[in-house]
Amino acid sequence: MTIPVKRTLTMVGLIALMEPISATMLFPFVYFMVKDFDPSDVEHIGFRAGLITSAFFIPEIITTIPYGIISDRYGRKPVLLAGLLGSAIFLCLFGLSRSLTWAIASRAMCGFFNGNNPITRTVAGEVAERAHLDEGKVFAIFGLTAALGYVIGPMIGGALAQPAELYGLQGPWNIFGTYPYLLPCLVGTLITLTVTIMSLFLLEETNDHVLCKNLEGGMAVETQPLLSSSAEHDGKSSELLSRPMVALMVSILFMCLHAIAFDEGLPVFLASPYTTSPPVGLGFTSAQIAKTLSCMSPVLLLAQFVGYPILSRYLSPLGLWRWSTVTFILVYPLFPFLPRLTAPSVDRPVLWAALLLILAGRFVAIVVAYTSMAVMLNQMSPSGKKGTTMGMAQTGMSFGRAVGPALGGMIWSWSLASGLPFPFDSHALFYFLAVLGCLQGIASLWITNVASVGASSSD
Repeated sequence: MTIPVKRTLTMVGLIALMEPISATMLFPFVYFMVKDFDPSDVEHIGFRAGLITSAFFIPEIITTIPYGIISDRYGRKPVLLAGLLGSAIFLCLFGLSRSLTWAIASRAMCGFFNGNNPITRTVAGEVAERAHLDEGKVFAIFGLTAALGYVIGPMIGGALAQPAELYGLQGPWNIFGTYPYLLPCLVGTLITLTVTIMSLFLLEETNDHVLCKNLEGGMAVETQPLLSSSAEHDGKSSELLSRPMVALMVSILFMCLHAIAFDEGLPVFLASPYTTSPPVGLGFTSAQIAKTLSCMSPVLLLAQFVGYPILSRYLSPLGLWRWSTVTFILVYPLFPFLPRLTAPSVDRPVLWAALLLILAGRFVAIVVAYTSMAVMLNQMSPSGKKGTTMGMAQTGMSFGRAVGPALGGMIWSWSLASGLPFPFDSHALFYFLAVLGCLQGIASLWITNVASVGASSSD
């Protein structure tokens, strides 16, 4: 059976884009949302914001492997559609939050239905294999969508939060005055529902097992044998738990820990006051935070479509993964220097130039990391176990994303209250992120070059 490659990969990209948008839309306004819940307790805002962010990823730890197994048995498309629909519903309900409990519960349910990432990677891998496409180019989709989602989501959240206060947009029955964070969630829901409807009609099933069952009259289809011998089964199980694969999973875990802790902590850092002594943040509004992140859009596009192809000519996916690790380690400790540029003696353009330059380095690194990670996972996955392998990887990623925001928020709140000197001062979070980057790099040493490159050559 012939699958329309361009159409399928386009839909895969759109579906993959929904998860980071849903996950990050709250970043520019979560500081202000938590502050609205209890205006008197400013000291614990970072910790409570971290709890809300973590709530999205905790259910993914439980659901991603079952989703992968279900998709292996019943098909990719039904799982993807169910995930999109559930995500849209609970994203809207999050916008109605008036308490910390409601916010955490609705985010948790939104995360429960956001187990689509391993399935989309599986679909892309199946399309690439069937159409004999270059995996680096195909899996560039996920580096782009992950990084782009982490820009688009906060842009929507920052631009549309508190519309009654910022733009005088009350809405019917003053709904946007009562629920100041509903509008961005409604827009996110509308986008997700649109992609759901498009997927219903345009997304093709790629699971060979399901395609075989649906074909009538014993028509042949190119497929790998689903019922393998016990020896093959044991071989696949051992490949799933091989040392390079486990090392890759651990390295991914540390990457997700520092990536999500940074993504959640950056808006808190940008919104924190610079009038303290010493200055903690940059004193940005939610609109300025959205503007900052919107400036990263061209950086992401250049990194994905120009930078990564050039780098991939000289470095293997494993080499690119390690290159991104070094970049993270170098970039994170630079952020604590930015509040010093808020002094009256420093021109504002100097602050913006320094901020955007440092952010550009970090976003280029995240594009390279996600793309090389997806390529390595597909290359190292045993045949017939791709859905399960991607589910395992997503479980590790979800664990990192669940722990990262709460841990980052806790470190942020503790560092503000401790009054300790460097490296435990008010910017201890960024030094901690650099340490996690080091651990990511150390874990990658057990991913042998033979494993990643050898798998590629065997395809």
